[in-house]
Amino acid sequence: MRLTTILCALACFFHMMTFYFMLKWIPKIVADMHFPATAAAGVLVWANVGGATGGAVLGILSQRIGLKPLTLGVMLLSTVMVILFGHAGANLNELSVLCAAAGFFTNGGIVGPVCHLRAGVFQHTCAPLAPVSQSASGAAARRWGPSRQAICFTWGYTLPSVATFIALGSFAGGGRPGAPAAQFSVAIHHLV
Repeated sequence: MRLTTILCALACFFHMMTFYFMLKWIPKIVADMHFPATAAAGVLVWANVGGATGGAVLGILSQRIGLKPLTLGVMLLSTVMVILFGHAGANLNELSVLCAAAGFFTNGGIVGPVCHLRAGVFQHTCAPLAPVSQSASGAAARRWGPSRQAICFTWGYTLPSVATFIALGSFAGGGRPGAPAAQFSVAIHHLV
């Protein structure tokens, strides 16, 4: 049970790193595409709308669909959507749609199936620790993520390469068996 708890915390941490990339960097990325700050804020709003919708929809689906396939699917689709965002052109409509979809899976995944997954790792005697453990994973990702991403940009990496690199956090959290990052997905595969 201890190994499963640690692996689940790592899966959540890496997925949240991807989430915080979107949340913290969307305004700067959009502004760097020579759009006004109000347009950048508008794109961020769509990411939040997607996240709120994803939380509700995926939370409901996690009660009707198997938790393991839903969690893995959400994490892998988060990877795809963040990579697509990184490769998007300077088109506000395209950026808004991609951010809404990325928010749906990154934030929705944290609120919906990943929360249920975390709660399922803990024994009934330790169940109150599930939200504390998730909060600790989120705090670490929130604190460490943006600086790691800033270093990537400072070293001259382009948005497509940074977005792809950061999106691998969700892949590490929900990677398929046999993938290089699948060590972290062991927690998910052992739960349901």
